[in-house]
Amino acid sequence: MPLVAPVAPFHRRFGSHWRLLIFLTVFLPLTAVFGKPPQPRDGRAEGYVSDRACRGCHAGPWSAWAGSKHRNSMVAASIGSVADKTAFQDQTYVEGRERFHFYTVGQKLFVAVHEADKPPQHLPILYAFGVWPLQQYLVSQPGGRLQALTVAWDVAARRWYSVQDATTGNDTSHTLHWRGRFQNWNAMCAECHSTGVRKGYSIPDDRYSTTWIASNVGCQACHGPGAAHARGARKGKPGTIIRYGALSPAQIVDFCGTCHSRRVSVGDAPALSPGFKFLDHFQPELLRQRLFYPDGQQYGEVFEYASYRQSRMYAAGVSCTNCHDAHTGKTRLPGNALCTQCHSKQGVARFPGLQAKRYDSREHHGHASNSAATQCVTCHMPTKTYMGIHERRDHAIRVPRPDLTQRIGVPNACTTQCHLDRDAAWASGEIRARGGRRAERPHYGAVIAAGRRGDENAVPALGELAVAPEVPGIVRATAIEELGRYGIAPAAELALDGDPLVRLAVADNAASGLSPRTLSGLRPLLFDSSNSVRLAVARRFAGLSSKLFTPAENARIAAGVAAYRHAQSASADFPAAWLNLAGLDLDLNDNEAAEAKLVQALRRDRGLPVARVELARIQALSGRIDDAEITLRYGLALAPTDAELLLSLALIRAQRGALMEALSLLELAYKAAPDHPRIRKNLAALRTRLGDQSVKPAEQDETDVSR
Repeated sequence: MPLVAPVAPFHRRFGSHWRLLIFLTVFLPLTAVFGKPPQPRDGRAEGYVSDRACRGCHAGPWSAWAGSKHRNSMVAASIGSVADKTAFQDQTYVEGRERFHFYTVGQKLFVAVHEADKPPQHLPILYAFGVWPLQQYLVSQPGGRLQALTVAWDVAARRWYSVQDATTGNDTSHTLHWRGRFQNWNAMCAECHSTGVRKGYSIPDDRYSTTWIASNVGCQACHGPGAAHARGARKGKPGTIIRYGALSPAQIVDFCGTCHSRRVSVGDAPALSPGFKFLDHFQPELLRQRLFYPDGQQYGEVFEYASYRQSRMYAAGVSCTNCHDAHTGKTRLPGNALCTQCHSKQGVARFPGLQAKRYDSREHHGHASNSAATQCVTCHMPTKTYMGIHERRDHAIRVPRPDLTQRIGVPNACTTQCHLDRDAAWASGEIRARGGRRAERPHYGAVIAAGRRGDENAVPALGELAVAPEVPGIVRATAIEELGRYGIAPAAELALDGDPLVRLAVADNAASGLSPRTLSGLRPLLFDSSNSVRLAVARRFAGLSSKLFTPAENARIAAGVAAYRHAQSASADFPAAWLNLAGLDLDLNDNEAAEAKLVQALRRDRGLPVARVELARIQALSGRIDDAEITLRYGLALAPTDAELLLSLALIRAQRGALMEALSLLELAYKAAPDHPRIRKNLAALRTRLGDQSVKPAEQDETDVSR
């Protein structure tokens, strides 16, 4: 069990020499070992000004922002700036094999990290990260890194707790450990918690020299660099800056989505400008397994963007700032009053399709007055808890569908939020009895679920979903991606779809081999208005003969491939970037370069199964079978139930004649991934080959099981 208890203060344990000890154990490592921690830079040459320059003309918005989570997203840590100074009054928390002792020296904050029999490491707390409902703390580590401690402060309960599960907390080599790559502020947090960040990552030595304009989310994080605007304002002619009142609702969602989304970058982090396009700089995660349930409900930590893109409100032209004050971040009105601005008996001319009726009534919600169930968000925006205590609402704003719980196992607000003692069948019956208008209508979740299961009728249903004009674009893009898993090319007309997210999915998931029809359909995307689409289709064409294309198309492909390499290099601190670059090298028939990239990926995450599988494949193709087997066995020592590692090693062992070992490996792979088609195929083939008799060593041969 985690333990919080007071212990003797640091200076009392070490007597009169404590100041010297702090200098030797804390400040020397920062300069001599850790390197220079991240720091601010002067942004005047880039068109930035101090956020204080905004206050004179915009006192109201400034005051609203000053108390917001954006203002406090990251602040220099001191006893006066943290959420609760008692957190650092000599408290200790035990997480796995480590003990964290939090204490103060004057106004400065420190943590002493004790691990097993190692000497304690005394680290200054440099920044307080976030403000509610939890606050994390950043410490310096080698290579110019700031790392987020996974022991955080629960602001409401006034206690230390771990944001990790017990397994991760016990594994100091885990990538989610507080020293790990995925708790690294420079790569994972800085871009959205600070303003004007330059990551400054050096590939050769795996170090950072990160700088920022402001440590928190300031005015210019959302409105763009403000120097020209401030100069013009002094002359009565304010210069160009982002004015959200001039943006379309979809643009506002995209602007907010730069941070409020689960996405990957396709280049360097941009400063927002009036002409900013989300898909020029980012690709949002689609409704993928392990991130979303089949019906699009949030599962992993996905924030708001992809959820809201599914909603009828997004389709109707409602933006983030219609509901949220941009400066405080809070809702514009409390409780149901926010929703009944539009969802009312009077109706709203802006939304003629919205039925005019009394929504805030028992007639609609069917619950007793003054209960939590009468709140619109309880039923239509259920919460999921992240980081142990942080409840976040699903922004798809969906109707509860307990019938989908029965059919495909997804949650529903009725029985997972409130009626915990009832089942989905009961909830479905209640909704039907009350005349639920949308109850049990066809839903795209059933199609996505069938695709994930590998149902034989999934492909035609996914094809219909991909072209359905009434379905949200992010759902159609997800259907296209699911088709790609089956090796099915999307319909040719989707390359001309009005939603760039759909066109991006078409480019990313065109069937391998690129038939003349597919090639013809993708050509126009080389000249697409979206940078993400252009890069994706150029990447798709990489390695194909230049004779297939016009000079203008070849120029676009070359430029797109170069931009793709640059985009991946900008994220070279992530192993996935090296995987992507290795894939490009393989398409260009450069196995040696691909192998070097895979080694780089494994240096950044030694337990990455997909990199080991691909590395072993290259080693085997070059005749280094022993090396390939060592690569896979090492991977299985780190991830013993990974299906792809088990399958790959099984094929090698079968090729080398160890058929019984191959059978055992395939059975383990099948247990880990029973729907995996290649595992099922090879397991069936090997069982047929072996029959009911044991195979003796003399009977083994060198034949592979199946390709």
